[in-house]
Amino acid sequence: MESSFLSSLHKLLGWSDIQEPTLLDLHPSLGNADHTGRIINEVQNQVYPYGTGFEGMSEVLFKLLRCL
Repeated sequence: MESSFLSSLHKLLGWSDIQEPTLLDLHPSLGNADHTGRIINEVQNQVYPYGTGFEGMSEVLFKLLRCL
């Protein structure tokens, strides 16, 4: 992760002794890989509704070209 992000996160959460926080440090439910995977998939589907493969990138390109 970006070091400025991590240092800001450490300050915000008051973490002075944790070197590299894990997802579990943020919230206990994030220690469950299935739960974390579901959250990641949900966000990924919102950000990339057509996927991240060739079809998804083609859709992004077509949207960009329509704006020009």
